[in-house]
Amino acid sequence: MKKLQLTLLCFISALSFALAQQEKGDKVINANVSFTKQEDQDATTTITGKFGKFFTQNLEVGITPTITLSNGATLIFAGAYGSYNFLTEGSKAVPYIGANLGLVFIGSSQGEDQSGLFYGANAGMRYFFAEKTFFDAGLAYNAFSFSGVSSSSLSLNLGIGVIIGSLK
Repeated sequence: MKKLQLTLLCFISALSFALAQQEKGDKVINANVSFTKQEDQDATTTITGKFGKFFTQNLEVGITPTITLSNGATLIFAGAYGSYNFLTEGSKAVPYIGANLGLVFIGSSQGEDQSGLFYGANAGMRYFFAEKTFFDAGLAYNAFSFSGVSSSSLSLNLGIGVIIGSLK
């Protein structure tokens, strides 16, 4: 019984000392819950996916598909993002900054469908609790433009992700 306890303790300790490991060519999958406040509207909650690739150890580029159901409207975002990750030797926390750009489609139950462009910036931090698995927390500012009408939003994003690549 003591061997089992010692083995479990060693395993948990090894996980707690895991380093943030990302390399050129690695892929990242991330799922976030976003709490968004848009001008003159109630706050919404959205589930967002991110699928990306590291083109260098620090530079990540990918896509962010999103669907939001809010007050009789359906919002579909199809965008691309780029992030720069500030890696620090021996750290489990990786801060990042980034930008995004894409198309948004809004379908309304009143038949007032619109489409337009969105763009924005984000910043946050990933905390690696295992070698390739992390918690993600960040803020994002996005601006939207639809047929001459502009709006903006601020989002708090919380999620979990995994880096797919070779383990050290």
